[in-house]
Amino acid sequence: MHAFLEVRFAPALEALLPPPGRRAPLLVACSGGGDSVALAALTADAAPALGVRVHLAHLDHGLRPASAAEGDAVADLGERLGLPVLRRRLAIPTAGNLEAEARRARYAALGELAADCGAGAVLTGHTADDRAETFWLWLLRGTGLNGLTPLPASRPLIPDSPVQALRPLLGFRREELRDWLRARGIPWHEDPSNDDLQLRRNRIRHELLPLLERDYGAMPEAGASRLMAQMAEVARYLDAQLAVAGLDDEALRAPVLDRRLLAALPAVLARRALLRALGARQRFDGE
Repeated sequence: MHAFLEVRFAPALEALLPPPGRRAPLLVACSGGGDSVALAALTADAAPALGVRVHLAHLDHGLRPASAAEGDAVADLGERLGLPVLRRRLAIPTAGNLEAEARRARYAALGELAADCGAGAVLTGHTADDRAETFWLWLLRGTGLNGLTPLPASRPLIPDSPVQALRPLLGFRREELRDWLRARGIPWHEDPSNDDLQLRRNRIRHELLPLLERDYGAMPEAGASRLMAQMAEVARYLDAQLAVAGLDDEALRAPVLDRRLLAALPAVLARRALLRALGARQRFDGE
């Protein structure tokens, strides 16, 4: 079973990479948690056959007393795997939305570290469980089509960046990754904030999804995955129709939208065009 995990991972990662001969180094974002430690170890195993060099990155947000020790643990992991480790301490503004500010600082720092080591992509440890939790989080917020489409396996790290953010673990469950780490004798730590039930995502993880599975016989992760895949097909169809109407990616990024083109569209397409235009300007993630 555990060897099968490695066999599954290598093609999942390769599918996200350029052809052989055009592959830049990879930077694995590693917090020291189970998902990112498994990602680091699996990537290190797959790297020789894929012809890529791998670096680890640890970002210390400075928000918890244990964060420095977690960085030391990632350094130890890098030594065990034979991978260089880049570390960065972040300065997070305390005013405003702390979670959003931390995310913005994190991705900016990853972009800088990727440039430092010549990486063409940053790998993050998002799993199938994260994808399902995100689906339910957006659904409960009353989202529209954008929030019901799956987390993409590949996208620019930040807008207009040549560095890609890759998520090769989206087909893997959180617990199977930890089982694999146990079998390999690789330690990890769990971020205590993941158990903070004041955060809505954690309540979905620890309360809602187990309730649906236990009391209603539901399979919330599988059901979410199927619906998100179907919504992605709908989104691709709508975007293709916009392109036919003259509103392709370039047109939607332009400073001005042609009002006549919008007025000639069915309402569902006009709405999609406006949301995509907003998203191109300010990372507008929902509807």
